[in-house]
Amino acid sequence: MSGKNDISQDNAYSMGPHTFSVPTELFDLNRKRLCDRLKNVADVKNNAIILLQGGSNQNFYNTDVEYIFRQPYSIIPNNL
Repeated sequence: MSGKNDISQDNAYSMGPHTFSVPTELFDLNRKRLCDRLKNVADVKNNAIILLQGGSNQNFYNTDVEYIFRQPYSIIPNNL
């Protein structure tokens, strides 16, 4: 099955073996969907700025150890 929303698994973020991986293309697709929807909202101006909440810390089981979270710079578009 092939379509315009097909996402490859070539470049993906993962927290290691036996975890789900998130394809980098998904960030682009979701950002495009958000922008397309906001363009159709009358109250949103053309040069509006959108602030999104970043990743949050997640503890490793019941300890004070946290998984390392790094926001990849590659998901920030350079055409904005």
